[in-house]
Amino acid sequence: MKHMTLGRQFWLWVLAGLIFISGLGIWINRTCAVNPSTLSKQFPKWVCIESQEQASKEHRSATGPDKIPPDCSAVLGYRVLPDYEPNTSARDDHIGNGRIDSIPEISVCKTKIPDLWMIYLTYCLVVVGYFQIRRSEKTVRELERAHIVCGPVNGGALGLKIIDGKTRVYICVSNNGRTAAIVKECAVCFALEEPVGTPNYTGAKIIKYDTGVGPNIAKIVLSNAAYFSEITVPHHCFGYLKYVDIFKETHTNRFCVKIDTAAQNVETSGPEAWSDFD
Repeated sequence: MKHMTLGRQFWLWVLAGLIFISGLGIWINRTCAVNPSTLSKQFPKWVCIESQEQASKEHRSATGPDKIPPDCSAVLGYRVLPDYEPNTSARDDHIGNGRIDSIPEISVCKTKIPDLWMIYLTYCLVVVGYFQIRRSEKTVRELERAHIVCGPVNGGALGLKIIDGKTRVYICVSNNGRTAAIVKECAVCFALEEPVGTPNYTGAKIIKYDTGVGPNIAKIVLSNAAYFSEITVPHHCFGYLKYVDIFKETHTNRFCVKIDTAAQNVETSGPEAWSDFD
């Protein structure tokens, strides 16, 4: 399974930020909304604080202690009368014993839609900058890392050859990158029929390596051991090679070819997925 592309990750982050900001707006709206009737039931006795100078004055409602007067919609806060002991389980977000709402509460509750949009746009700018850095880093890695391709050797002393009724195959690799790599593993399968569907290497012969391949190497043979096929007529050879680059990232190069020992010929075969690479 391939990793999610940077483009998809970027839009996922942008969408996640939008969802978070929307949820934050809903939370602020519900948290800061004051229901006067509910407050009057919880706190039947109160005073209205219209200014710091008047904070020490007690103002009772002309309509009775159970009502909140209309002129208290823009006050600094509410203060309970000295002779009233509030229920400790009641909310004191907007009413408290002789105190005005805290500065953080007032700041949050004064947040408007334009403020949330500014927060979201700032978040988007940060995300854009972050993904620009990641894209630049990825570009550098792609330019500087090793790019290895592999496949059976055809021709020469280590080319395709029938020995004791079996087809001998050596695997060679080429590094077209700017830096070295370390080959870790190679798997090879043989089949008379061309492979189809998703790559599957059941029954493959796997050889472990720890072989370094320098940069700009045209061809190097992995000569630790040869692979042998029971089939001697033209057939298909497929497998994969794993290697580690200088950034300690593991990559896989797949190959799928049709080999003809008599003609010393190797040609590409199979679906594209069987010759994929990363």
